[in-house]
Amino acid sequence: MQNNSPIDRIIAVSDKLPFAIHFYICQKVEQWLKSGGDPQGEYMVHLAEYAEKNVMEK
Repeated sequence: MQNNSPIDRIIAVSDKLPFAIHFYICQKVEQWLKSGGDPQGEYMVHLAEYAEKNVMEK
């Protein structure tokens, strides 16, 4: 069974992201979760989609 949570989606592509985008996403995820944001919420889904969209081809 595959877990497609937003955090899992971000982790799956994290090694293929440009450094600046990886850093930006990590900051936003950390800020969101520290402020009590829902790890399955719309904002996290948006960050996962942003990460997936910005994957660099190796």
